[in-house]
Amino acid sequence: MTYTGKVPGIAESGDTDRYTITEEHGDATSSFCGFKDRDCRLAVFICLYRLQWIAMQCPQCREHFHDELIRAYLFDKKNNYLQDSKGLWAVRSQICPNCKNVIVLLEWGKLAQDAREPEGEIVVYPEEMSRFPPPAEVPSPLREDYLEACLTLTLSPKASAALSRRSLQTLLRGYAKVRPSNLEDEIQQVLDSGGLPSHIAEALDGVRNIGNFAAHPIKSLQTGQIADVEPGEAEWLLDTLEDMFDFYFVKPARLKKRREKLDAKLKEHGKPPLRT
Repeated sequence: MTYTGKVPGIAESGDTDRYTITEEHGDATSSFCGFKDRDCRLAVFICLYRLQWIAMQCPQCREHFHDELIRAYLFDKKNNYLQDSKGLWAVRSQICPNCKNVIVLLEWGKLAQDAREPEGEIVVYPEEMSRFPPPAEVPSPLREDYLEACLTLTLSPKASAALSRRSLQTLLRGYAKVRPSNLEDEIQQVLDSGGLPSHIAEALDGVRNIGNFAAHPIKSLQTGQIADVEPGEAEWLLDTLEDMFDFYFVKPARLKKRREKLDAKLKEHGKPPLRT
């Protein structure tokens, strides 16, 4: 077994496939001994989770970090602990060490001062995204529109689709070098160029077909305008943007880094760089 750092309550036996896991809560002690393979890993996970050694994932940047949130109890107007049939209510907060954004959780249950976990909790800020942030290679304006489109997807698919269409048009004009027109025509220009892989071209063509541009021309003429959406349209737009980001930004940037590393090695051996 391999683990990082000192984890209380876990000991490794002589057989690397067997573990002894001990969890302590006050006077109560429970042990999981001799588990193998999947059962053992599940027992390790449960124990680590209850001891809060499983890292928390930031709802915005999706990076993991150790949970060190600070709990603050809520009070009623008589300055008594706020509680109901679910138990006490409290707020926990922390600043993500990676993206520096605030995270706020509302929790409830038997929240003694030393309680390690609530009976229930929800993230109240920031709104949790259903998708991962785009890679760092994606330019800032496109990245910001994409993130906002992800955040609004559940609350308002119409707003999410409008943000995605605007981001797509910005990409086509700035990086695919299309002649500025309406979005439907700009998509056709890229398709006619034949420069996209077939799967991305099919996804891009689907933007105007699924969005039914013929019945909703506002989507093509004013891409940032909120309009009715078809089922699955907002999700299709986000998927297509991800494919476009990968093609125009991520893969070229990573290829460039690989070439630079290769050229450095060739130079060390007195050979010319790779020809473009």
